[in-house]
Amino acid sequence: MIDGYRRYDVVMRLADQQRTTSGLGALLIESPKGWIPVSEVADVRETSGPNQILRENGRRRVVVFANADGGADMARVI
Repeated sequence: MIDGYRRYDVVMRLADQQRTTSGLGALLIESPKGWIPVSEVADVRETSGPNQILRENGRRRVVVFANADGGADMARVI
């Protein structure tokens, strides 16, 4: 995530069946109002563009960038 000049790494490990746009959108995250699906706070869609697949401990790791819209407190978003 990018907050001005600060960057925060977010790492998610998903099972193969969850590695789809609908699976990611249905993933539950904790919020001040309780557990909600990612699709309520983000537009999850597949697009074309450059990507980079990294390796960590022999496993694939994909870096995803996100940014909070408005004056959201990044600590709460993370």
